[in-house]
Amino acid sequence: MRETLEYVLLGHWRPTAQAAALFGLGLALSLPLSRLRVRALEWLPVQALRLVLRLMGPCPGLARMTAVIWGFNATAIFVYMASGFQPLLPKVFALWTGLNIGLVLAVSRRESEGVLWGLERPRDGWVPPTWVAATCGMLVVLLELPCFWYAVAMGVTLMQEGGGYLAALGPRGWAYVRLIVPALLVSAAAESVAIRAGLPPGDNSVQQSGRPEAQ
Repeated sequence: MRETLEYVLLGHWRPTAQAAALFGLGLALSLPLSRLRVRALEWLPVQALRLVLRLMGPCPGLARMTAVIWGFNATAIFVYMASGFQPLLPKVFALWTGLNIGLVLAVSRRESEGVLWGLERPRDGWVPPTWVAATCGMLVVLLELPCFWYAVAMGVTLMQEGGGYLAALGPRGWAYVRLIVPALLVSAAAESVAIRAGLPPGDNSVQQSGRPEAQ
């Protein structure tokens, strides 16, 4: 495990800093672009969010939320890393992801898009205290973003070592499975708790509308 940590954290810190900067640039660009309400830019990230929400169901339990968030993030971030057969692509994904996150946050804040989330917590489900939700939210930031940046960094450097694409992807994939995937699982669990804290309780209308309540 020590070798994996050194390989990822020490061996890729420079491109990781670049990935973080590109992500931040994308996030900054989302501020003026969100005011323009360009539907063409907002369409894909909003559809991705809606896909995740459909997979969760209208009234998901914490385990289901965690599984969906973990699966989605782990798959998407691996694809970003594996796109390093063209070193420019991971950099584009870093910028694009920051932009998409900013746009989704802006869309979800609009009153006209208030039905975008449409999630409820199980009526008898645990409600996290405010301090627990805040701690979990901070944990998500401290885990998920660095995982994304380091994966992008490994993608950027993928073709720099020689020996072919698959030969270079192998050690990166192994490091991804050993280090990033477990960290993303912890992040997904924390994110589920943070989300649960902000959800309204489910009511009879959930079952009357024909939508089963997730346990």
